[in-house]
Amino acid sequence: DMTDSEKIRVIYNFIIDKYNYGFAEGDNKNLKERNILLGLQGEPVVCEAYAMLFSLMANKLGYKNMIITGTIGENNTETHAWNLVEIDGEWYHIDATWGDSYSKDIRDKYFLTSDFALKHGEAFPERRMWNEEKYPSAPNVYNYNKEKKSKEEYIREKTVELENDVKRLKTKFIEVDKSFDSSIIIKKITEVEELKKQVFLYELGVELVFKLGEIEMELKELIAGNL
Repeated sequence: DMTDSEKIRVIYNFIIDKYNYGFAEGDNKNLKERNILLGLQGEPVVCEAYAMLFSLMANKLGYKNMIITGTIGENNTETHAWNLVEIDGEWYHIDATWGDSYSKDIRDKYFLTSDFALKHGEAFPERRMWNEEKYPSAPNVYNYNKEKKSKEEYIREKTVELENDVKRLKTKFIEVDKSFDSSIIIKKITEVEELKKQVFLYELGVELVFKLGEIEMELKELIAGNL
């Protein structure tokens, strides 16, 4: 399963990859450059469109969020809109407009970040001001180590479950019925392969890789009937 940050990152990257920041021309240009559908069709849009689309997609995935408006620039005279999103009871800032870059470092900088990071940007144009009484505080940058630990605990629990499943399947094969439905084992092998991918993705160490490899081998032996 994807983590909360991974799901929200998909939304964030989708908007950045789809949208082109810019200003519309002609009649109703203020409306056009804030139209989320026109933005998806390749028309230029501004920060409000980025923020509205993020909010809409986050809502669809069940994440509590809001659009935040404030000011930006050296003298804080330019109006700007971005997002706040809640994960596990804590709020974080996301600014897809300023994250709209091919650079991973730039994208990461404006993803799940804190009040302090946005109020004290490295350069004056980046620094934001907003009515802090109107919006929830976001005191922390997102802690990926906590998420990694949670994922490791989940994988370890699933590994123990799979070990117990293998024991039960072996008992059934040896003592009860050697012709039982092999699709059950195939499904378990798929689960093992998915867990192995997650172990590599989160760099959780060789111990889990070996353990899952042993489980996978035992399941394949069951399929082959070589017990």
